Parts: sequence; C-alpha cells; structure tokens
Amino acid sequence: VSGSRPSWVRWGAIGSIVVAAGILDGLVGLVVGALVAAGVVAFGVRGRALLGVAVGAMALVPVAMLVSGLPTAASLSPRMVLDARVAHHLAFAALVLLVVGTLRDEGDERDERSGP
Repeated sequence: VSGSRPSWVRWGAIGSIVVAAGILDGLVGLVVGALVAAGVVAFGVRGRALLGVAVGAMALVPVAMLVSGLPTAASLSPRMVLDARVAHHLAFAALVLLVVGTLRDEGDERDERSGP
C-alpha cells in the first residue's frame, strides 16, 4: 500500500483485506486481518518483516499438527484440516501475512526506486 496513492485507496485496500480475512476464516481471520492492518497502519511494518513472520507462522503449522496428534491412516480426510483448528488458523494467518507482506514489499521497493 504505497504512500503515493490517495489515502482513500490505501484505506480501501486495508479494509478489503480485513473483510476478506473475516469472510474466509471467520472471527479468527477478522482478528488476524485487523492485527496485520493495525501493524501496517499504526507502526508502518515493512513488507520484509511481514514475510518473515509469515514464514515463521507457516513453520509452526507442522508443530501444531504434531502437538494436537497425528491422525491415523483410517481418519485421513479433508475433515482433518477442520479438526486441527490451531494449524488451520496458523496457515491462514501465514497466508494473510504473505499476501500483505508481498504487496508491502513491492510498494517499499517502488518507493525506494523513485526516491526523493
């Protein structure tokens, strides 16, 4: 969300990310989207930092699966994703961070190239 765009475009993009996260992952997605948006708006978190946190969250997904217990061969199904809620929400948070981090990083690089 580049600084050269009008403020209503930035707020529209941020709002759409929060709403989309809420629609796709419910209350947890809404909270994740709001926290990411707050980090970007209030603290100016750079894209690379968001990408680093996304990698960390994605790396925790298998750990969460191991902690909750691996399913047996008989119970392997797509339903397993819904049963492992912590891993599911971690993966979704990583996806939101990845998308916003990529957009922020691209905007940061564009701003650095245009320079003062």
